[in-house]
Amino acid sequence: MDDSSGSSNYNIAPGYRWSQNQDTIVFTFEVPPTTRIVDVDVRVTETEVCAGIEAEPKRVVGKLHYAVLPSNTCPYDLKRCGTYSIVRVRLAKKVPIPWPFPIQDDLSDGTPMDAQSDVELAYHFLQLGDGKTAAKYLLRAADKGSMTAHLELGKLYLTGKIKASGGAEIAIEHCRKAAALGSGEAMYLLGMLHQENGQLQQALDMYGQCVSPQQIQRDAALDRESSQVADHARDAMFRMGKIYLDGGEGVARNVTAAANWWSNAAVLKHPQAVHGLACMYQNGVGVKQDERRALQLFREAHALDQSLPIPDGLHLSSSAALNNSSSLNGSYIGSSNNNSNGGGIGSAMNFTGGSSSNVFSTPEPSSTRPHMTSPFQVTPFSQRVSALSNNNNSNNSNYGNYGNNNSSGSSSVRVPPPPDHVGTEGSSSFFRVVLLALAVLAGAIFARQRF
Repeated sequence: MDDSSGSSNYNIAPGYRWSQNQDTIVFTFEVPPTTRIVDVDVRVTETEVCAGIEAEPKRVVGKLHYAVLPSNTCPYDLKRCGTYSIVRVRLAKKVPIPWPFPIQDDLSDGTPMDAQSDVELAYHFLQLGDGKTAAKYLLRAADKGSMTAHLELGKLYLTGKIKASGGAEIAIEHCRKAAALGSGEAMYLLGMLHQENGQLQQALDMYGQCVSPQQIQRDAALDRESSQVADHARDAMFRMGKIYLDGGEGVARNVTAAANWWSNAAVLKHPQAVHGLACMYQNGVGVKQDERRALQLFREAHALDQSLPIPDGLHLSSSAALNNSSSLNGSYIGSSNNNSNGGGIGSAMNFTGGSSSNVFSTPEPSSTRPHMTSPFQVTPFSQRVSALSNNNNSNNSNYGNYGNNNSSGSSSVRVPPPPDHVGTEGSSSFFRVVLLALAVLAGAIFARQRF
């Protein structure tokens, strides 16, 4: 949806959504919960529509792609949905054929069509491979204050699908405008740019805005159909954790903050965050060492993304696993396990030990606690945006799964026994001794009671 409704309510998604079946076109748009049915203003002819609420810019405006049948009844209704209400406009198709987009042009009296309709046309031409025409409609929508249009233009300039001198600067400017209009995804992209350029504090600032409660609420309003936190917000949490774990120019290493951010992302099922948090529990970095918890997290990460390995050795007792530094180093610390798919953020993994980016300020004995660096390499920004731009959807601007690049090529990964088998070496003899001791104790109690 788009940003040209004129509504100041942060919980109201701007623009409109549209859907269709064989016989009907349906437009829906959100309005404040105090809106009354008499406040709704909908005018429909055979070829045009103008819909909205009184005293505000209209939400659906323009010449329809195909003709609709005249209606003798009210073609709209109003439904209350908690913190907002929905206006639904139903139009009967004159010819029962699919529509590729709902509105094709301005009204006959010269009134410009709404910004969301420009965006819908841009999506249509992008799917046809006509980037030049798509850019024309996106620029029109951007001039009308469309958040989505600014975001899409930023991506097109960054990926070179729109050729222009100074394209990178133009892209950044569009992303900044989209972020100023409330796009969490634009905030995330700006954070990626800062991070790739080594501007870590600026990256943290942008990621922090992206994952603020207010912004997550805004993102939820833009995608009512999803009950999940937006993928870019999950990945922003993951990237913040990586920055704090590695440290760098202007940002001190803070393994506790890294663990906190990866914990937040792990709750939201970010695979690499779950896996990185497992490594922290395995090695006692930023959290209390807990190999049982580490194994649970390694399993969870592997279930989310089978390219993420479960290290050998965790099915041993804690002392055995800690003392067996070769098994730890061979399976996680100091080994390399690169995911060749290159799709998601952090999907390329590189486990290294003993480098200058070690999280410990003072080296500790490797026999008790191996050195640990960030277990992930971040996919270069240009590759990431290119992947996002290839996922255009004709009805919205959600782009794939950030950092959730599931791979099927992991049949060689050995899955350890279930968690309740942890630390069971020699368990049978141990339990026999315990049972014998209990039997002796019971006999002694019985004899004492008897006498």
